[in-house]
Amino acid sequence: MNIEELLREQPLFSALTDDEISGLSKKGEIQNYSTGNVIFEEGDEGDAAYIVVKGCVDILKGNDSGKQTSLALLGENTIFGERAILAGEPRMATVKVVENVTLLRFSCDDFTSFCNSHPRTKEIFSRLADNRALDAFLRLSTPFSNLPPEDMTTLISGLQEIHFNADDIIYQEGDESDALYIVIEGEIEVRNSSGSVSVLPGNYFGAHDLLKKAPRTAKAVAVKPALILKMDKYQFIIISAAIPDLRGILEKARPETD
Repeated sequence: MNIEELLREQPLFSALTDDEISGLSKKGEIQNYSTGNVIFEEGDEGDAAYIVVKGCVDILKGNDSGKQTSLALLGENTIFGERAILAGEPRMATVKVVENVTLLRFSCDDFTSFCNSHPRTKEIFSRLADNRALDAFLRLSTPFSNLPPEDMTTLISGLQEIHFNADDIIYQEGDESDALYIVIEGEIEVRNSSGSVSVLPGNYFGAHDLLKKAPRTAKAVAVKPALILKMDKYQFIIISAAIPDLRGILEKARPETD
């Protein structure tokens, strides 16, 4: 199996020159695994990145009780294992073979060296890794867990991360309803004359007024430093049209003071 030819077929490396492809091919190693084999486990050191040449692997995330949830099935021409290297973190998931697989493996040192020499390709890998981490969070920790993969990808495309400090006001009662928010880290308190609700990681706020196209009926304040996902109303119009179930999910699980 010719590694150089395999790399030329990869959309991720389409911007590379012939010389760059040739150089990278010398760093790759072909590996074969049978159905049921585990490539690496959640918590392992990130020692390599892999490209699927043939076959299929399952990305599995464990919860506190040890139960594993399938996050995605990756087939031909997909990459995995890159996030742990780029972020310098342990593996965020277990990867298990579900169909005999041929992989192209790049060691941590070789992958890091390549990315540092090709910032544009590194940016593509980083964006892909961030989107996968966001997909895992939304699938494991939010009411959007049952969205089909294509709908989850659409949802992620409309979200942006925003940081708030403790005591920051996200919006005031009476403000225009211009976005919905999902909490990744920290705590938000939504307050009005009826009381208050704490919005913790995995939950959302701001959706009800947005759905009604009405002014804000509550004030939202960061109780502690928070990392939030925001979808503005223009993205919401586009994405809710593309995901028919989105409005129903938001209506079903909204906070009482939202």
